[in-house]
Amino acid sequence: MTRTAAVMPAERVVGGYRDALASVTALSDVSTVVCSDAELVEVTRLTEELSRRVEALTVARYADNLQRRPGPMITSVGSVHGFYEQALNVGRGETNRRREHAGKLAAGQTPSGETIAPTLPDTAEALRAGQISRTHVDVIIKTMRKIPTSVSPDVVASAEASMAEFATQLTPRELENVGARLLAYLDPDGQVTDEQDRVRQRDLYLSSQDQQLMSTLTGHLTPAGRAVVELAMELFAAKGMNNPDDPDSPRGAVNAPGVDPHVLAEAAKRDRRTAGQRRHDALIAICAHASASTDGTLNGLPAHIVVTASKKDMEDGRGFATTATGSTVPVTDVIDLVMRDPGTGEMVVVVFDDDTSDVIFYGTGRRSANTAQRFASFGRDRGCTKPKCRESMFGSQAHHVRRWENGGRTTIGNLGAACGHDNRREGPLDDQWKTVIIPDGPDKGRVGWIDPADPDRIPRVNNTFFPEIILRRTWNKHHRGPTTPSPPQRE
Repeated sequence: MTRTAAVMPAERVVGGYRDALASVTALSDVSTVVCSDAELVEVTRLTEELSRRVEALTVARYADNLQRRPGPMITSVGSVHGFYEQALNVGRGETNRRREHAGKLAAGQTPSGETIAPTLPDTAEALRAGQISRTHVDVIIKTMRKIPTSVSPDVVASAEASMAEFATQLTPRELENVGARLLAYLDPDGQVTDEQDRVRQRDLYLSSQDQQLMSTLTGHLTPAGRAVVELAMELFAAKGMNNPDDPDSPRGAVNAPGVDPHVLAEAAKRDRRTAGQRRHDALIAICAHASASTDGTLNGLPAHIVVTASKKDMEDGRGFATTATGSTVPVTDVIDLVMRDPGTGEMVVVVFDDDTSDVIFYGTGRRSANTAQRFASFGRDRGCTKPKCRESMFGSQAHHVRRWENGGRTTIGNLGAACGHDNRREGPLDDQWKTVIIPDGPDKGRVGWIDPADPDRIPRVNNTFFPEIILRRTWNKHHRGPTTPSPPQRE
């Protein structure tokens, strides 16, 4: 049964939200020290229920925005998803979660105005009632996604209702176990699951870097995908192959022409890596081999490893460089790769002055002027220059700050990186963004974007790819005095 939302005047809707915000704000300043133990327990329970009900409101409002696509929101950033991520600073992962939850828990509407029930109606009602958390919702969605497509709709509906009821009584971890039992009940011997189900569940994710700059790789492989990966690992992860700690270790596939069996046997004797470490090194070798084997380009850039670093860090042999995809690499690794050139494909190193954005060194084996300009300007920007955009250098295009039709020249000083989406949003019309080169101040020389909705017409830069700038400015702001210490450095 689909719940019918109450209709009231717009001013009451906005006023109701403001009143709720004021109430929560007031509660945040209230101490519970006067409460008895029983009252503190009750306050804790109410706080959790309030949080869950607000989560349901969050899902509903995201769905409203997807349905309506409000003009000011679209004009500002181009999409509902972008508004949450960039204007509200929600973050990409959380925005993706809200979009998924809205698609499963919110009622839809046909072009004729008829209401469509939520995909997971019982789950939606349990969240709205404050009986389950969003983590419960994640578990239910994950479980329902694994139900074979051949299972009848009635059985699927019963499974969803059962999971929603279980969620009101169990922790998310316990609910995962129940979900696994439910799937086993629906498909006890795996005969119901078909190729379509397996293909639907395939995925591969690379996490953000942690504080040690390490990343986690997770995913689900189809049987065919697993077979290919296993073969590749047999070829590239053999003992003695592709060992970064052994300069005499053979590179590439174990069956490649030129691999000396005697050299490989000796390298295998010296190999002290675990099986997991060999697979890690094999994956790097496979990706490097694939990158080096292509003559194609990506948004006008050859498929090379591109890193940018400051002059001081390169001279000192410490600090961190940034790759074209926005990842962080220790400068020592960059120097090591340049010196050893272990067959990882051509590397481009762009070095900048420590106090400006001026390119003072550009090193690569191929030096066509057009390519050099792209590498230098994109390396300087590290990615799309529009504020809050997270598209990397390889997902961006060369953008003329002064438009080509207005006499803008194709020079480094007039080029900036912009993803295709934002490149199309910049233009001469009143509802389009404008770009300029910042003439002075701490952002001198960088590309500034002017929001058409900004009455002050202030150019703003994108510091998404420059965490060191944010750190330095914030650190200096809070450490004023005759001797301002430098921000902390990671060794």
